[in-house]
Amino acid sequence: MEVPRLAYQAPGAADLHPMDAALNLPRDSFSHGIRRLVAREAAKSSFDEVVETVRELTGASIAKRQVEELTVRAAQDFDAFYQQRAAARDPQDDLLVISTDAKGIVMRHEDLREGTRRAAAKGGRKLETRLTPGEKSNRKRMAQVATVYSIAPFPRGPADILHSLRDADDVDARRPRPTDKRVWASVEESAATVIREAFAEALRRDHGSSFTAQVAAANGGVMQRLHSFNAKKQFSSGIIEGLNNKAKVTLRKAYGYRTFRIAELSPYHVLGRLPEPKLAHRFV
Repeated sequence: MEVPRLAYQAPGAADLHPMDAALNLPRDSFSHGIRRLVAREAAKSSFDEVVETVRELTGASIAKRQVEELTVRAAQDFDAFYQQRAAARDPQDDLLVISTDAKGIVMRHEDLREGTRRAAAKGGRKLETRLTPGEKSNRKRMAQVATVYSIAPFPRGPADILHSLRDADDVDARRPRPTDKRVWASVEESAATVIREAFAEALRRDHGSSFTAQVAAANGGVMQRLHSFNAKKQFSSGIIEGLNNKAKVTLRKAYGYRTFRIAELSPYHVLGRLPEPKLAHRFV
């Protein structure tokens, strides 16, 4: 749909369109609906697919370069929005959860981080079609993902973990849903910067609740960055490290299990101190 309107002009000045302000029209030729559709589809599809989706759903003709420009504009106020909004106020009993992980994204050689680019330049590939065993790709740049949200505590007992301990008529309790959730990621900033931003967001919501940090074990070096972060003594990874160590020690002391089911139940007994069945013999 095209909207005709008058333009007031003067030498040396930009055109003035009063009707644009009255209709809340954007400065370019694409409506807010097209902008919203492009931003939503660009997050899950390629730019070429976005062009086809916009044409099929709206009949509007839009070029691939314009899709790229609209995608960049849609994200330009992201940081400013979260910096200006008021801090969320959650109940005192809710847990404040910080979760972070990393994802490798294949990049062009010139867009790799300095260390990865140097490693890629030093190492040559033995085969053109695939990597040989032990060969590192050095083609990815890590994007750090972080999320902060609040959630009500969800205490569970042994019967909630091992269904064989409960009656057949019992049903699973409904888990609480996260509230005031913010998720963001950056392929440009370092992992330490994104993690510090996550703690800054949590401290901004400072309402006296407990801190729970969740970090993927495969993300090398993140725990060291968490330890180096000054969280005003409100953060400690001791619980996570202790549970992880107990699980590893339990599996290592067993020297193997007969079935996977037994291996799965063994950490539950150690970590949750589940009741053990009475035995006729006592092992010393």
